[in-house]
Amino acid sequence: MEDIAKWYIQKRPVYESLLEAVTTIIKSLLKRETTVRYYLVHSRVKEYDSFALKLREGTRALRVICYLRQDKEIVAGLLKDNFKVIKREDKSLDLGPDKVGYNAIHLDAMLKDDRFA
Repeated sequence: MEDIAKWYIQKRPVYESLLEAVTTIIKSLLKRETTVRYYLVHSRVKEYDSFALKLREGTRALRVICYLRQDKEIVAGLLKDNFKVIKREDKSLDLGPDKVGYNAIHLDAMLKDDRFA
């Protein structure tokens, strides 16, 4: 575990830079999509303790919070068009039609190959 901790501490600045770049890309996409009003684009690199617990799930997280429910599908579409989506999970499907609650779409995604060119 000590080797993993050293590796993570060494690589964390790389992940922070990557996440900053991805956040900038997403904000740019949202700015061009004039019909979407969003509240916040928030990103973070997990702390080591959290990283160790979620080693298999990834080390970066980014959140786009929209004002309107219908905007979440537009944002999800923008992300699908510009990133390689590995997994999509619509949390609102867990609620049922007559329930109110957590209404998010979770996407696991990565940069498309053309972003590295």
